[in-house]
Amino acid sequence: MFEGFHLKRIETSAAAINLAPLYQRRTVTFEADAATITQAQVRSITVKVFYDLGGTEQVKQVTLNPGKQQLSDQVEFMLPADKVDYGYEITWRLTGNRTLTSGRKSASDAVLFVDELPQV
Repeated sequence: MFEGFHLKRIETSAAAINLAPLYQRRTVTFEADAATITQAQVRSITVKVFYDLGGTEQVKQVTLNPGKQQLSDQVEFMLPADKVDYGYEITWRLTGNRTLTSGRKSASDAVLFVDELPQV
């Protein structure tokens, strides 16, 4: 049939079908260093996570609040079983009501450090 492939037929009497899940649960944790955030005068950090579910882009969002010592959080979402990449965007709100953004990026990490602000 296929060149280079050898198929082997195995007969069984088991009444089961081996199924693999179409999707897998992913958890991404966001962490920030208190000293770095304080020095940069960051008042909040908002992270949006973009992922594909069934051909439709989905978005989840978390906000870290350094003033309340909330320097980590996580998001859970589903991805196709054969994918590990997701998109994200970080927005830092600074004193003086200024904002900086990372722009949209992609990653596959389980932990993202969100305390590295872009150079202006």
